[in-house]
Amino acid sequence: MKKYHLFVLIFLVISSISFAQAPQVGWISKFGAAAGVNPMWVMPNTDEVNKMLPALGLEEISDNGFFALGGSGYLYIMFVKNLRLGGYGFSGTTESSGVVGTVHRSAQYSVSGGGITVEYTMPFIRGVAVSAGAMLGMGSIELNLYNNAVQYNYGDQWVQLGPSQQNSAREMTNTFYTVSPMVNVDIPLTRFIAFRAGAGYQITFVDEWTVANGRDLNGVPDDLSSGMFFFQTGLYIGLFAF
Repeated sequence: MKKYHLFVLIFLVISSISFAQAPQVGWISKFGAAAGVNPMWVMPNTDEVNKMLPALGLEEISDNGFFALGGSGYLYIMFVKNLRLGGYGFSGTTESSGVVGTVHRSAQYSVSGGGITVEYTMPFIRGVAVSAGAMLGMGSIELNLYNNAVQYNYGDQWVQLGPSQQNSAREMTNTFYTVSPMVNVDIPLTRFIAFRAGAGYQITFVDEWTVANGRDLNGVPDDLSSGMFFFQTGLYIGLFAF
């Protein structure tokens, strides 16, 4: 994804908040509390991973993103009108696998994150809740490479722990802090159920890569730790007054 998309998104978030905070007559503070499930589509940069997969005999991972599942909740704090605080968490995995020669190989790319959310809901929009804000928290990327026998027999597992020469694993983990600007639209279906659609960008910093038993991993390409766009939906149960 191009870098200017990030700047456009941040500009829209800041502009929306600034405009929403300008004093107007007749605005009514929104309130409510809810929790729900968030199906997501995440779009990390997988170019560096795909460069390595052909050497393993595996197909490339799609660069169009993959499915992730999350959960979140929020509560309007009434002493600051239209401001709501909450929490958010998600995880998702994509995989390239296949039989290469006499072994089964798999490359798994996983991303997860979570933290607190701070959102300002536009008071001049009635009937729905249009919010701009950010998630502040931590996340991780995991790259897991597996090399296994195509078939296993029960008896073999009791003889020198089985065919160990066919079993190997490489587990690489990137842990980072994140600030994720986002814009969400919550549409009440009833007074107690609402549907969400939204988008954002995960900005990462202070990230560290480890391998095996928590050992430092050096020489990781910068693009492998880059941020990502994400799109989310959600179904919330709670109390809504938009």
